[in-house]
Amino acid sequence: MNVVVLNPENYKEKYLEYLNNCFPNWGDAITYDWVFERRVGQHKADIILLNNEEGEVIAGSAVTYRCVKSKNGISVDFGIMTGSWTLPEARGRGCFSQIIEESKRICFSKNVPFLTAFVTESNASYRRLKDAGFYCKKADNIFSNETVFTTNTDFSIVEIVTADTQVLYDKLNQFPSLNSSFAYSKEEFEKQYIKRLNSTVCVKINETYFLFEETTTIVKLLFISDFNLIDLQCFCDWIRVKKDKKVMFFLSDETKIKLAEDHNFHIVKSFFTIQKTDDSLSFDYEIFKNISINLGDKM
Repeated sequence: MNVVVLNPENYKEKYLEYLNNCFPNWGDAITYDWVFERRVGQHKADIILLNNEEGEVIAGSAVTYRCVKSKNGISVDFGIMTGSWTLPEARGRGCFSQIIEESKRICFSKNVPFLTAFVTESNASYRRLKDAGFYCKKADNIFSNETVFTTNTDFSIVEIVTADTQVLYDKLNQFPSLNSSFAYSKEEFEKQYIKRLNSTVCVKINETYFLFEETTTIVKLLFISDFNLIDLQCFCDWIRVKKDKKVMFFLSDETKIKLAEDHNFHIVKSFFTIQKTDDSLSFDYEIFKNISINLGDKM
């Protein structure tokens, strides 16, 4: 039976080595600190290792913590399974299933009522989570294409080099009036959305704000203040012309996903999976069914 080791001391360097072996170019110590050491909410991330009967490390994962706020003002904590990996020689032996159960146990011990995970449909983890009874909320990765959407350049873009945190924070807090959303204090929002691994830039097209970060290969659109399709297409065209890159963003509203698909965006089918950590809890998954998730809410 595999042995669980929770929050091992002085293990960052080795954990990073395993992560990068399983997911090449996952990141460095700065990435590790941003993902696992940065606290959003009351709980610090938990690191999990699995050792086989010979005491060798064969798999690992982490649980980070967030809060969801409903349109009725109800706030609920939840954990997110993050950075899960299994060494090649240990795959197919039930390690991920054991990590799921251990992650649920940890959340339960902290009175965190839900465990969640972001997965793509093609990922083997999705099938494991679905088989384990997780509720699967459609939440897709969306990409612009190689070509521009329109030759019309008659739009006004205002580039804001330093994002106005208060304006964006106020815009984000409009969402719970319509849907559930991830909840942040202003300080937490700044840590999650503004002070990221890559520098962030905010632009305004007409009355829509676009907050994004640029990587070597793609532009990640972290937040859109209002889903206006024409403004969104203009933003993607501007990025294509200015930076010659695709734009990636995230949608959890099925109507908006269908609209994006109908207008030549590329959809990668994905899910936000959720399960109770205590079956005796009286409330169900209603708070997650209409949740509005931005790419900035993710790692």
